[in-house]
Amino acid sequence: MLRVRPIWLGVAALLAVTAPAAGASDVKLSGKLGGTKLPRPSAGVSLVRAMNLSDGTLTGAQFLTRRGSFSFKVPPGPYGLIGGSVFLKKKKPTTKLLGALLAKSGKSRRLPLSLHRSAADPIVGVNAFTGGPDYQNRGVPDMIVTHLVQQRGNPCNFTVVEMMRRSEVIKELRLQQTKYFDPKTRVKTGQLLNPTVVVNGSLVSHGEGDVSYSIRVVNSKTGKVKGSISGRTTPDNYLSISKDLARQLAKIICKPDDVYFRIVGYTENRQSSTSHGQATAANTLTGPGAVSQTPPCSDPNPANCSKFFSLEGTVTSTFTGHVTGTASPFLCPGGSFDYGTSSIQNPLRLVMSFDPDGTAPATIGAGMIPEVGDVFEDKCGAHDFGDSQGLSASAPAADLLSGNPVTFSFSGQGSVPSGGDHAGIPVSWMFSEALTVQRVNADGSHI
Repeated sequence: MLRVRPIWLGVAALLAVTAPAAGASDVKLSGKLGGTKLPRPSAGVSLVRAMNLSDGTLTGAQFLTRRGSFSFKVPPGPYGLIGGSVFLKKKKPTTKLLGALLAKSGKSRRLPLSLHRSAADPIVGVNAFTGGPDYQNRGVPDMIVTHLVQQRGNPCNFTVVEMMRRSEVIKELRLQQTKYFDPKTRVKTGQLLNPTVVVNGSLVSHGEGDVSYSIRVVNSKTGKVKGSISGRTTPDNYLSISKDLARQLAKIICKPDDVYFRIVGYTENRQSSTSHGQATAANTLTGPGAVSQTPPCSDPNPANCSKFFSLEGTVTSTFTGHVTGTASPFLCPGGSFDYGTSSIQNPLRLVMSFDPDGTAPATIGAGMIPEVGDVFEDKCGAHDFGDSQGLSASAPAADLLSGNPVTFSFSGQGSVPSGGDHAGIPVSWMFSEALTVQRVNADGSHI
C-alpha cells in the first residue's frame, strides 16, 4: 500500500470536521490497523481518521478497538487515511497518513492499514514547475501530486510529502513554538520527512490549455536523473493528462537506482561419513564481503539482460577427518589415519539470480560433494565420494531491496552410493548454510 506522510497536520484548517452531504450515498470504510503493537487502554488510544484530499476536511473518525479494528462511513470522494496511537505519558504520537483511496458511491471498502514503512520505500517530493505562468507552474504539479497519491502503491510503495507549501508549514511550526501557544498543544518539530526522490518540471505555455512539458525525476542524494518524460497537452486533455503523467512518473520513481549488495554473514557446516570414516568442514565469513553491483543493462528489451551477478568474500575454513582401512606402516599405521584439524582462508564466490527491476524473488544455490578421505592423500585406501548435492533458497525481491539484512538458509541430508575406493557403499551427508546479504551503497555503507 502507498503510504503518504503528511507534513502539515498542525494547520488549523484541517481540524474542521464536516458532516456528510445530504442525500449522498455514503461509503463504508472498515479494516484493521497493524504494523505495530497498539497500546493498552491504560497506556493510550489508537485512532483512524478519513481526510478528504480535495479540501483537507475530516469526514470520519473513530477510536480503534484493542485489536485495531475500525468501521465508519464517508461521502464519496478521494481520501487520505490518518491513523496511529496517542499515548498518555511522555511518548511521541505515531499518527500519520497511512494511505489513500477513491471512495465510490455505495461501494464498501475493506482496508488493511499498516504503520510500518520500509526504509527503502521512496519518499517523493514534487516541486513547483518553472517556465510557465504561475497558475500552471503550481497547478500542473498539484494535479500530478493528487494522482500520485491515488496510485496506492502501484507499481511500488512510496511516500509523498508536500513540497510546494513546505515553507508555509515551517512558518506555522515556528509560530507554534512561540510563547503565544500552549506548550501542551504545540506540534512537535523535527518530524518533516525529506524526499529521497524529487520531481522537477518546466513548462512552455502556447495558450490556454496548450502546454509543452518536460518533467524529470531526480535522486535527491546523488543528483542523478532517474528518468524523464516530455510532451504537449491540448485544451481537450489539459485537465485529464495529469493521471497518465502520474502513472509514468510512478514507474520511474519505483525503478531501482544502481543496486549494490555485499555478503555480511556466512556460516556453513557439512559432514560426510561411511563405514570407513568421517569428514567435516566448517566455513565462517572473515569480515564483510566485497561490494557487488547488479549488472547494468541498456538493452531496450529487459529479457535480453543478465539476471545473474556474483557475490564474493573470504571465509575461514576448518577441516577434520579420519579413515580406517588397509593397514600400512607409512600411510595407514594400525589400519587407521586421523587427518587432524586444519584451518585456512579461502575465497567465497556465489552466484545470485535476481532482477532488481522485477518482482520475482532472488534465488541462490549451494551444495556439497559428499567425500570421506582425500584424493591427494588417500590414506588407508578409504577415499569415498558421491555425486554432488545441490540446494537452493530464495527471498522476496522487496526484502532484498529494503536495505535490511536478508538471510538465505540451506539445509539437507541424505545418502548416495560411493564412486571411490569402496564402490557402492553409502556415503551419508549432512549440510547446512546461512548466507546473509544486504543491499548497500556503492561505498558499502548502509542505505
